[in-house]
Amino acid sequence: MQRIEQLQQLIEWLAGTDIGLLDLRTPTGSIRLGRTGGSNAIEELGSDATMAPSETTVVGASTVGVFLQAHPMHTSALASVGDPVSTGQTLGLLQIGPLLQPVTAPLAGVVAELRVDSGRAVGWGEPLIDLHASE
Repeated sequence: MQRIEQLQQLIEWLAGTDIGLLDLRTPTGSIRLGRTGGSNAIEELGSDATMAPSETTVVGASTVGVFLQAHPMHTSALASVGDPVSTGQTLGLLQIGPLLQPVTAPLAGVVAELRVDSGRAVGWGEPLIDLHASE
């Protein structure tokens, strides 16, 4: 029952903004809420009904920067396709000037795909890595 109340609060908050689409993803599920046409009505566009993790989780860039698969002082990649990873493990780095920000795994799983080549500039939210959840 608590999830329904939380969803109702989220819908009320969204109705009071000019946000057209809200795509909320967590390790336990996801939901998409959006406006249709020019109306102020909020419509559920899709959700994980059981709130189970999706088969593939996309790890996106938390900020703009340059994606690095390895630390600049090392040659080995932090994570490669097929590697098992644990929750919170560093998968790559985002370089913002002299700062290196870790890109971490939101859940335990296996690296399924590296979507961005090392050294490429990325924007906020850009998909970087696909993970398959561990069972």
